[in-house]
Amino acid sequence: MTNTKYDTLMACAESNKKELQAELTQAVSELLASASAVQCKLVYGDGENHEEISTDMIHKNLQKIDAIKVKLSALDNILGIKESIEGNKRKLYWYTYRLRGFSLGCQPNGFVGQDEKIGKLGAVIYERELTVKEKSDYELDFHKIEIVDMPTKWEGDNS
Repeated sequence: MTNTKYDTLMACAESNKKELQAELTQAVSELLASASAVQCKLVYGDGENHEEISTDMIHKNLQKIDAIKVKLSALDNILGIKESIEGNKRKLYWYTYRLRGFSLGCQPNGFVGQDEKIGKLGAVIYERELTVKEKSDYELDFHKIEIVDMPTKWEGDNS
């Protein structure tokens, strides 16, 4: 069962990160433009009038960039937690048999389980998606993808 509030929160965090990265790119562009303008004033001057060159725009852009980096860092922490939570998950791909049930040579190598109660002839489970050729050769139909918790080392250990 999925947690829709969690999924919504993570989608918002990822969306905000993309927006902040775009904003950061824009701020860096503005910083480079203002630095270029200051450099032009230094090199070429502005005619007879030798006013003091203002670097206010550069400082404002640097402050804006620092603020964006702080927000991005916070979002990276949130998304890092998401990865650690979801890192203990694995995808299982379920395929049902079309013409025959589970037996030696009736499914591609590498299956992690099977269930005789699914479909008419049962289902076989993989940790990877089967190729079109494998599904065709072994007469398997895609049934579902299931995301499950990874077992801890001691769960499967009988010793």
